[in-house]
Amino acid sequence: MKLIILTMVPVLLTVAPAARAEEGAVRVMESTFKLFNKDSTATCFLLHDARDAKRVFLVTAAHVLEKAHGEESILVLRDALEDGTYKRKDVPIRIREGEKALWTKHEEEDIAVLLMTVKEDIKLPSLPITVLATEEDLKSENLGVCSMVWMFGYPARMEANGAGFPIARHASIASFPLVPVQPHRTFMADCSTFAGDSGGPVFVVRGQGDTAGQPLLVGMVVAQYRNDEKLKMLHEERLIRHRLSLGKVVQAEFIRRTVAGVK
Repeated sequence: MKLIILTMVPVLLTVAPAARAEEGAVRVMESTFKLFNKDSTATCFLLHDARDAKRVFLVTAAHVLEKAHGEESILVLRDALEDGTYKRKDVPIRIREGEKALWTKHEEEDIAVLLMTVKEDIKLPSLPITVLATEEDLKSENLGVCSMVWMFGYPARMEANGAGFPIARHASIASFPLVPVQPHRTFMADCSTFAGDSGGPVFVVRGQGDTAGQPLLVGMVVAQYRNDEKLKMLHEERLIRHRLSLGKVVQAEFIRRTVAGVK
């Protein structure tokens, strides 16, 4: 009997952190959505004011909204059904009034934040703004080059299933340094990114202290890196684009500052 007890202890110690990590990842997934317009389709995620949960912000890359024409885009929400399945729910949201953009853009980075105004009966799963990593969070979680992160998105505009869930991918931080954040506003992630990934959250699950198991958003995907090679022949010219399997991620601190500027 003693031998059985001793062999069970390590199992209990390893399963619990894994369960907490999965719970943190699910919270991010539930707040990440596809955002589409006939001219622009990508990823977004929702945050809410920690002091007022009804004040919800849509966060995405600025170019996603800039390329979308017209006054509306479609936010793909999901309704949970009693049998455990989910039903896709496309909800139109206003992004412009005439030619006037309704979102707030960061003055330098590719970040846009839109204060949500939808019907009260529509549920908007969101994360508190406090999940956005500060410089101190990056230090306390020992995040830096080669640290593993996760991201949610819609690569090549693909959905995980008919309900419209995003697709999760694993990556590592590929550039150094991460802090201080002010001069290092973006970093590279070792992961292939595609059209449709822009606006996707990049996160870790906290592993220490009272916040263990809670998600920490370290940034947002805004672009991909590639090498363009021009071939010039006698009667033909070609442009070949080589993927470098690297994504560009803007740091969470600048998302926080953009949200703070929303009136």
